[in-house]
Amino acid sequence: MNNKSAITTLLAILLLAGVLQGCKKEGDASTNLQEAVAQAKEGGIPFLNDLGIDVKNVIADSVIDLSGDWDSIPRIELNDTLAATLLKDVRVAEMKADLFEASIVAVRPLAEDKTLIAFELFVGDIDGVLMAIYDRQGKMLDAINAGTWNKTLPYSMVEDGTEEDVLKDSAICRFTSDREFVLNRSVCRVSSKNGVKWRMTRDYNYTVTDNGMLSLEVKHKKMNGKFDEDDPQKGIFDITDLQRYPQSCNGLMERLDTMASQIGPTNEVYMDFIDQLTRIFQTNGQELFAYMSGKEQNHLRATFKAVLAEGFLLREDLDATIGAIKDPAIKKYAESEVKKWGKVPHAPIMPVGKKQKD
Repeated sequence: MNNKSAITTLLAILLLAGVLQGCKKEGDASTNLQEAVAQAKEGGIPFLNDLGIDVKNVIADSVIDLSGDWDSIPRIELNDTLAATLLKDVRVAEMKADLFEASIVAVRPLAEDKTLIAFELFVGDIDGVLMAIYDRQGKMLDAINAGTWNKTLPYSMVEDGTEEDVLKDSAICRFTSDREFVLNRSVCRVSSKNGVKWRMTRDYNYTVTDNGMLSLEVKHKKMNGKFDEDDPQKGIFDITDLQRYPQSCNGLMERLDTMASQIGPTNEVYMDFIDQLTRIFQTNGQELFAYMSGKEQNHLRATFKAVLAEGFLLREDLDATIGAIKDPAIKKYAESEVKKWGKVPHAPIMPVGKKQKD
């Protein structure tokens, strides 16, 4: 064998070894995770055990499926102390009043001793599912609002003055690797006379990064049927996608900026966008100011100015957010911008937007 042939053969062997090693690592990760799931079913999750929470009967394998009779779904109701311990770092504007109930409906071990917990939350008259990532010590690293699951609500329109349609949603979470999962959500409008008028399906693909933060990619969007011209849900799904971004804001501000460049005051979903921007400020106001201060040419400034000018935010909330900013440059920017925008009303938050399905 000449030198050239020997080198070619050696490279081929090294390449094959690398491929086999990669397959072995993937196989090892899968095996380790299966073992972690099995161990959790037998012995629970250590940090939850330390809190006295037995989750063995809600450990998920590859799927979290909460379909069927909602009242019959296994759940672990949390008292106020346990709910406060596990959810103290969750940013939900309505939870500031501390008037909420929480239950654990699913738990799933992930890579590197991280754990996903799915909570059923009731905040006033609002209910939904929140998914949070925890480290081995029980510290929450990130969270997502997964919306309502398998609910039926009256539609906001009455057709022909005689019948009222309903809006039905469904959701399921599938784990595709030891650090990836897909939240599939489907929303449809159903008429008592004609059945399903339209169905919108979205796949929200999440990846748990090494530091426990979540990244989101909306990969699949499918529409069956079509909207009526006056349907209040027309054009709104790109807006409600904003609710699925993680609490850590990974990718959210860039998406908001893009949408602000596309949705002006004459757009039919403008008020819905304003509504979402207001809610995002209530939970991630510091990140919003940080993004605007770091990117001089952005489209959020004008839109956020409208939020303030129309009284959609309390002056007290605005001042509290600015006061909590630790970075001197960002705080100075926020104070300067708000001063330019004029007086912000000391008034209750006004209801905005059309009724929409979460």
